[in-house]
Amino acid sequence: MSVSLFSSIIPVVGDYQIWAPVLSTFWGAIIGGIIAGVLTLFGVNKTIDSSFKGIELNRNQLREERDKEVALTTAKERLKELYQPLDSLVSEFIFKYGAHSFQDLTLEEQRDFILLMNRSIIYADYNLDKKFIEIKWAHKEGNYENANEIYNEITDLIGDELMKLREQLKLPRIRYYHESDNK
Repeated sequence: MSVSLFSSIIPVVGDYQIWAPVLSTFWGAIIGGIIAGVLTLFGVNKTIDSSFKGIELNRNQLREERDKEVALTTAKERLKELYQPLDSLVSEFIFKYGAHSFQDLTLEEQRDFILLMNRSIIYADYNLDKKFIEIKWAHKEGNYENANEIYNEITDLIGDELMKLREQLKLPRIRYYHESDNK
């Protein structure tokens, strides 16, 4: 029996027993290739998606670590450049005068306090920066009643922020003279 499937279009030589296996192998390879290609495409897409998720997770972790490092570095700078020097200066004034107001300081001490803040005010938070501007104007205008009040607020802000920075940097807690040893 001759193959009549393609004989009208292309003349073929051979019979059904020869062409049937060849044709089925041919179409089987094409269909199998398509199925294998689709499965490969699906697998590659899954791999790419998984890789991108892993990369994004890694980037987020690196970003978090960098942000923590920046926060610690900034805290160190703020402590070193502004809050510790101001706290030390105020401690010297307390040692010299005891409980005191801004007006109790000599003009040179007032100037030293304002200059120290002025040199490092970039490290201050909003509240301290605002109070610094207020005390400068009160000092310039000779309004010592207002300057005394602002000075007390500034020393409180310095102490509070100093403790926060020390805690953030995991430095030992400072015990003040009015605290008992049981805390």
